[in-house]
Amino acid sequence: MHIERLLDLARQHVEKLKAKKPDVPACLTDDDITVFQPDDNDDTTSLESILGMFFNPTEDKLGIRIHSEIIFLEAWLRKPGRARITGSHSSSQTATLIHPLKQTVINTVLPTQPWAESLRFYLSEKSAYFQLANLLSFTFEAVEKSVVAASDDDGDLARIRSMNVAGLILLSHLERIEPSSSGREGEQLTVSLISCLASFTDLREEWSGQKASEEAHCLLPVLLGSFKAESKSFRSLIGVLLEQHVKPLFAKTKNPAITSQGRKAIGSAPTNYLLSDPESELKPWKFHDVYVVTMFRWILENLDATSMEEHWPLLIPPLLALVDDASTPFKVRGCELLTLFLAKVPSPLLERTGLGEVFQKALMPCLSYLPSLTPENESTAILEVTYVALFALNHRLFPGDKYQLLRIEDFDKVMRNGILKGYAQAGENVRIAELLVKKLTDLVNEMGVDSAKHLKHIIPLLSQVLSAPFATAYPPLLEASVHAIDAVVVNIWPRVAYHRGEILEGLIICWCRIHDEETQSKELQRIQTDIHHTVELVTAILKTNIDVAEEYQALIDSDRRLQNLLLV
Repeated sequence: MHIERLLDLARQHVEKLKAKKPDVPACLTDDDITVFQPDDNDDTTSLESILGMFFNPTEDKLGIRIHSEIIFLEAWLRKPGRARITGSHSSSQTATLIHPLKQTVINTVLPTQPWAESLRFYLSEKSAYFQLANLLSFTFEAVEKSVVAASDDDGDLARIRSMNVAGLILLSHLERIEPSSSGREGEQLTVSLISCLASFTDLREEWSGQKASEEAHCLLPVLLGSFKAESKSFRSLIGVLLEQHVKPLFAKTKNPAITSQGRKAIGSAPTNYLLSDPESELKPWKFHDVYVVTMFRWILENLDATSMEEHWPLLIPPLLALVDDASTPFKVRGCELLTLFLAKVPSPLLERTGLGEVFQKALMPCLSYLPSLTPENESTAILEVTYVALFALNHRLFPGDKYQLLRIEDFDKVMRNGILKGYAQAGENVRIAELLVKKLTDLVNEMGVDSAKHLKHIIPLLSQVLSAPFATAYPPLLEASVHAIDAVVVNIWPRVAYHRGEILEGLIICWCRIHDEETQSKELQRIQTDIHHTVELVTAILKTNIDVAEEYQALIDSDRRLQNLLLV
């Protein structure tokens, strides 16, 4: 029978994926299935007979069988003529056949525990428990085995990723045959399908990819269109997604800083969790249903101000739970989502609920995630998104000139407790230093002349970076520092004359070191050009009040390398 032959091809394809053979596509190719030409008069090729053969409840813990069936059915339905229901079936009867299959595929491809147990999200937590066990002289063999098992599952994760792509393509075929909005349970199925597709909209997620993301983005507009065609508003869809999919998963992750209505709590005592409470039970969104974070991002991307206020109590707990989480990957996502949220929230609503201070208290500790306690790559990731979130929060809390003093006071805290303190603790790490100097530039541009109070710390810091003996070994830090000097000169030009000694010292020493390099890279040449531009800017400011020609000539007489730099 041709069906058996096609199913054999699907099984062989899964084995290739499981064996991690290179260049194996997610689905069978058209060339693979040319051998299968069903007879249109053969009743066994009807869709209901196919569904009767496959997707029955079975013990399939690894998903191998259902993966084969997904590949088989996707190949079968690739040509519209093969999606044939025999006999006279009403729309409701067709839906009865198709809808359970859709739900099965949705449940199969929805990113859950296999991805939670992947190295990025899970092993760090397991390792932490294992280290604690060693410190306490316990033997947690089960934890150790789970760490090893998860490490060995990379190949299976690649297969599951391919299965996700095939499943999404299959869902597109099934939606073409019978829209999810039909039938008595159509609305619930549509919501489930939208939540599944939204989970694949972020290319950065391990379970997603270019093809999966493309399929999700192609099918989502179709579903949203059918949802609106049924006279249902997008706002109501958002409410259902938040109420049925997001809220239950974050329900146990309590935050004493907020009320049940998503407002700032007054006089609340911190919640104490027993050490025996397993985190996996308190945070299913982290240890099992990891798809919900990506779905929540999609919701925030599609929210408008009206929907935001209407669903406010459902939005705030997940945001704070993610920002407050101890795991860096989730904390990074929380800061990103908070920035996305702040870009849309109306300032009066934020002020009325009193959550500005709550968000600040959640974000500021993130600035202390520095080496050596935090790995460099994790530190740079969390610092980047935290500063962006803090800037966005400042803009929302203090809009316009009316709040200028409060806005500057808030930025002062970020400068002192974030950039200056962070550089003092981890400035020897060049990548952390580069990031902090870049954020220093952004902050000076934001504060303008009001950043003058910090010059006694900023100028020595930048001069030290530029004049460091081995500074040319890492050009990005030099380039960031020159741009920071530029920002200082432009924004705080009235104080340039007073600080000209330190400013010029750093620029001149850096210029000479680059000049003495035997081989100058394009990066160093670009930095020299930037230094020349900055010195020209400093000179133009100084010439209005000071006779710089004499000072410059004395420097040129002492070092002829400066004759092309110090031009009046």
